[in-house]
Amino acid sequence: MNWNPTHLPTQTGRTIVVTGATAGIGYFAAEQLAAAGANVVLASRSASKLRVARDAILGQVPDASVDSVVIELGSLASVDGAAAELAALPRLDGILLNGGAMTMSRASRTADGLPILLGTHVAANVRLLAGVLPALVASATAHGEVGRVVHASTGFVGLVR
Repeated sequence: MNWNPTHLPTQTGRTIVVTGATAGIGYFAAEQLAAAGANVVLASRSASKLRVARDAILGQVPDASVDSVVIELGSLASVDGAAAELAALPRLDGILLNGGAMTMSRASRTADGLPILLGTHVAANVRLLAGVLPALVASATAHGEVGRVVHASTGFVGLVR
């Protein structure tokens, strides 16, 4: 299959979660997935930014199916809550792990005391994935498809020179 990011294969019927969905790669991936027919679940720490992102996507794709879940990747308790909410969805076909703090400060810590980059980009994403993996597998099995897990980071793109 030739991959063309401006013409994604149909995603109709699939549910895909996108973390860090209120800006950058996460937002644009969510918008493209919605345009391809997916039910997109926007995930981010700010309820107000989630509403803005949802409205923007609906402005571009008026018939889109867009839901949201608040998740603070700097808090494992929040990650666990969001994972439970996502795992309870009727269908879960993929997750784009794109969220995380971009500060390089060595002093910055998560609510659980982890260094901020390690905590939000590694520990939180692994914990979130562990929480939704059974639902991903169940959906893949039920629908005869392959579940998808993708990891990306908008901020790190700018650091590569």
